[in-house]
Amino acid sequence: MSAPLAAKWGLSAAVLARIPTVATVQLVPSFEPDRAARLQLRVLAAGVDRYIAVSEDIARELSTRFRWPARKIEVVHNAVDVERFQRRRSDGLRAELSGGRDLPIVQ
Repeated sequence: MSAPLAAKWGLSAAVLARIPTVATVQLVPSFEPDRAARLQLRVLAAGVDRYIAVSEDIARELSTRFRWPARKIEVVHNAVDVERFQRRRSDGLRAELSGGRDLPIVQ
């Protein structure tokens, strides 16, 4: 899920069925949730076994702003192995594509 209440129905069903639940939180809304949303967040937080936040900032917001138990929040950083996608620079190809001019080239 991207925001805390994005999957509330699925999470609610899992909690009610007593199925262990883990949810990821990738963003926290910039607006302040209304009273009903805050209540839903608290009820879900009580039943969800673990939340995975993609950054320390999001974990901090979940525990301070929404008052979710910090013991239920783990941080797992998003990561991409950039070396896997790097290519060697080809000066010959650069000259061929740019006509010898110093222009940006996207490969």
